[in-house]
Amino acid sequence: MRLAVWFDAVACEVSASGRRELAVAGTSVQFARFALAVAERFDAAVVLMREAPEPDERFVSVPLPPSVTFVGLPHYPSLRQPWRVAAVVPHTLRRAVRALRASDVAWLFGPHPLLPLLLAGVRGETQVVLGTRMPGMDYWRARAEGFSGRAALPLLALLDHVYRERWRDLPMTVVGPAIAKLYRRRPDNTLVHFVSLVADREIEAAERRAAVTDRGARAGGGELVRLLCVGRLEPEKDPLLALDVFAELERRRPGAFELLWAGDGRLRDAVATAARERGLETRVTLLGDVEPHRLYELYGEVDLVLHTARVEGVPQALLEALGHGLPVVAGDVGGIRAAFGDTVDLVTERYPAAFADTVLAALASEQRDPARRRRRFAFAREHSLEQESARVAAFLRRAVVR
Repeated sequence: MRLAVWFDAVACEVSASGRRELAVAGTSVQFARFALAVAERFDAAVVLMREAPEPDERFVSVPLPPSVTFVGLPHYPSLRQPWRVAAVVPHTLRRAVRALRASDVAWLFGPHPLLPLLLAGVRGETQVVLGTRMPGMDYWRARAEGFSGRAALPLLALLDHVYRERWRDLPMTVVGPAIAKLYRRRPDNTLVHFVSLVADREIEAAERRAAVTDRGARAGGGELVRLLCVGRLEPEKDPLLALDVFAELERRRPGAFELLWAGDGRLRDAVATAARERGLETRVTLLGDVEPHRLYELYGEVDLVLHTARVEGVPQALLEALGHGLPVVAGDVGGIRAAFGDTVDLVTERYPAAFADTVLAALASEQRDPARRRRRFAFAREHSLEQESARVAAFLRRAVVR
């Protein structure tokens, strides 16, 4: 069976030491890795994304499986520039529809302005399964900046309505139960899943390390406690709140904490400036976009993952943290509570003091309740990369034979 996957990201195929790799821009590399794991479970697959002229420092490379072909689509910088999008639509449709029609099942992600045109192009030719990762208009409103961003909201609201109401009969994969509820999906044609990048072998290795590492004792014994944030430095991730939380922790326990941020974005300079103005620049490190292997090393080097996003679906960074046995403190937003339950510590009030209280309580509980770490590992095993990619692949196959 042949699969086609389309989602809005920027990538290009590169060669490294004779191996085919896909270089993907920014944090889209995380979902690209999951999509490739699903694609590898088919006889053949094509992955369609906007093609970059050549990769730069924003791109991270991942192996391209032998059975998967990359189809590059005409590049446009952003949906915030609709005139640039319109200019490439004809060529995009010709190339994309050709690849989609040659497949048995097409896994297409939205809402997106191009999605109705792609659906029209493959109608009757290929079984379509929709995919949704983001929490609808809440996500778009949080990202809208400037006149062009706000001007696009009515169009996005229309697309969101069509996605919610007109296409309910199409099968859909949905990341997390909260988004399934948001889009009023029927259980009989919907798969609720996680985007997991934590492999079984990585969970096993983390469990072995945890057996000889007493993180709770380190947190309570006067040693430096390292906090990690993972995500884009963008308004919807609220990195300035994370900095406020760190400043509050520093006020309560001077010199006891260090903050690392893995990810890049438009607020990098603002966060760096704010840290410098508070005298925290030596204790706050902005790592930029990091390679997947380095991110996994970081999970083994830190004591807690802090997540301050104001809009969220089901953040894969939290699942990665659980797979490394780490305590997680996150804002009670989006689909986090429905997806993770009591495996993460949730903060209902978006104040630095409330987050700081929860961070300190979570670190203290590592000493009092070692069973919490075992529950985190158990949750991660249930939703490992192998488990989740197999579930999605099986759902896509079933859609064809219905």
